[in-house]
Amino acid sequence: RVIELGESMVAANPKRADAFIQRASAYGSVHRFADAMADLDTAKKLGADEHDLALPRATLLAALGRYDEALPLFVSRTKLFANHTHLGLEAMCRGRMLQFDKADELFAQADRKVRDGSPFLLAWLAFERASMWDRAGHHARAQALWRRAVQRLPQFAHAAGHLALVMPP
Repeated sequence: RVIELGESMVAANPKRADAFIQRASAYGSVHRFADAMADLDTAKKLGADEHDLALPRATLLAALGRYDEALPLFVSRTKLFANHTHLGLEAMCRGRMLQFDKADELFAQADRKVRDGSPFLLAWLAFERASMWDRAGHHARAQALWRRAVQRLPQFAHAAGHLALVMPP
């Protein structure tokens, strides 16, 4: 359904950069990364500002494992506006680049910046932080953070699955 919505937006607005940015987001959500990147390139040709393309491009690059290309884009967004989302995305990228201490500092800052009552962002931050520490070999720390993610959002199946794998029988 998300692809249908993205494609209908472009069909209705074939000369609007924002339609291609929205469809790129749809494609990225179903891992059609090449299509998403092509849409961002089209949006650029249609006049989209680099500012509007930086975050979607960075998230696609990170999803492709191209962290060295994604990081400068995330850093520029964080410098522009250090909110919970930008801090969390930069932290996730740095964690995947094995910059554990800097990433952990950014995750902590992101946690402190959350101002809404929704548990989703806090659970995602805890999950990403846990996954980073698990990759670093700090399994007890990861387990505590996965537990925090599940406490914040009990239906977070991905976090619950990771937690179940490390819990003793």
